[in-house]
Amino acid sequence: MKKLIVFGLVIVCVALSMPAWAFTVKGGTTNWEIDVEFRNKTTGLPEEDITSATSGFVIYGARAGAAGADLSVGDLAGETTACDGTSDIYQRTGKLGCYRLCVADAVVAAGVDHFTLYGETDDALMSMITVQIVGYTPSDGDDLGLTNLDATVSSRSSHTAANVVDNFETQSQADPTGFHVNVKEVNGTAQTANDNGADINAILEDSGTTIPNQITGLNNLSTSDILGMTVDNDGSAVSLNAFYRLVLAVLTGKTAGSGTSTITFYGVDGTTPRLVMTVSPVGNRTTITTRDGS
Repeated sequence: MKKLIVFGLVIVCVALSMPAWAFTVKGGTTNWEIDVEFRNKTTGLPEEDITSATSGFVIYGARAGAAGADLSVGDLAGETTACDGTSDIYQRTGKLGCYRLCVADAVVAAGVDHFTLYGETDDALMSMITVQIVGYTPSDGDDLGLTNLDATVSSRSSHTAANVVDNFETQSQADPTGFHVNVKEVNGTAQTANDNGADINAILEDSGTTIPNQITGLNNLSTSDILGMTVDNDGSAVSLNAFYRLVLAVLTGKTAGSGTSTITFYGVDGTTPRLVMTVSPVGNRTTITTRDGS
């Protein structure tokens, strides 16, 4: 598209970039019309009072793949006069340089993907317009499939939660491998629905009753409970209290028989023999005859 733009006294011709399809129309549409603009070739300002009788007036039309030609253009009787399948023009009231252009049905006929319009007079230019021809009516919801889409969406919106769950279960059983993990095939065992209820109940029992009771029991342990806990003593149990008495006898208690074959370790009271053992001449323990932690 070309326009004349005036900067002071200098006239500059500028090529304006337009989208691939400036307008769209369904092929075979009758009585189609479009608004066009004429601007003065010298000043670039909107040009008024153009009719088919204006000197040099011509509207040029070209369909894709065919030679262009001047259209036979008449004048509409009025701004609201209906188009009748021929090419006619009328200036819009109060709109500088804006004209209503009825386009001949032959130009809009189906069979090509676009057509181009261009116009001029001796003093003015009409901007070039490219119109895409399509197989649907751009403003018709039925043609675009929007009414069908609306009905489809509306039908989906009427589904209840139960419908969704039922559909999910049906699909999951029909195609368990592609849809999700099928709980009925875990470990290759045929299971029935909801047969894990007992396991779930056991988990709830543990988390709601058993575990809290155990935690409460731990919180209520006394010192005697702790010291009364047993540890292994070569296969026989010995309490923590007894274990500490034996350790204290060895580490802090009195001894008797050092340098002989029998050594005795006394408790912290100095009289209770806690450990009595036989030792070799080099001090190795060979037999424990007494181990008393009571």
